[in-house]
Amino acid sequence: PLWARLPNDASDDAWLRARPPPPAKLLLEEGSRCAWHPDLAVTLRADHIKQIQCTIYTLTRTIISVMEVVTCPRCPPRTRRCCGPDLGRLGMFNYNNHMVFTHDLLDEHTSAYTLAETPFSAWRVGVARRYNTHRSGKAFVTDDVFRDAWFAYVSLQPWTVPQVCPVCGPSPSMTIWDGITLAYSKKHLLPSLQPPTTTTADALERPSRRYEPDQ
Repeated sequence: PLWARLPNDASDDAWLRARPPPPAKLLLEEGSRCAWHPDLAVTLRADHIKQIQCTIYTLTRTIISVMEVVTCPRCPPRTRRCCGPDLGRLGMFNYNNHMVFTHDLLDEHTSAYTLAETPFSAWRVGVARRYNTHRSGKAFVTDDVFRDAWFAYVSLQPWTVPQVCPVCGPSPSMTIWDGITLAYSKKHLLPSLQPPTTTTADALERPSRRYEPDQ
């Protein structure tokens, strides 16, 4: 999000443009992929494209729309998995071709939990009440669905900027941790403590956001 950037970070004009309302039909585009095979980009053929109904979750209500998809050529036919549009350029996140979340909604949770102690469940209930107030046609999603969607969304956000303070540099002499996002017991404050994003040669690799027993 724009508010999470430092003054010296490179600007992205896509975040500065006003996002248009969701279109009546979400079209396939070159580079559309299957969530289970992100390395596979499908070739668009008009005779292979089909339309399915999807639900767009916005800040205040749901919007029923139509999405173009094509059957994934690599997944087993019994799974009925399809490749759908990315929708990032429209300010939306395609969760599973049936559920779409706007970036505004997902970014609002990022803002809430970094400002105060806001659990997933409490924040989701607040959104569900807002949906009820605005007479949304469908209720908001469950805790588990939103949690999975939000983590899938933030995992796609690129960390191309160094995230270095322009005043203190890469290694400040003192840091203050408020413990809102992540906290641990004092007994774990050891020299071997590393950030959770640190990877090693023997680290587990999980290419999919969904848990699989053999993964």
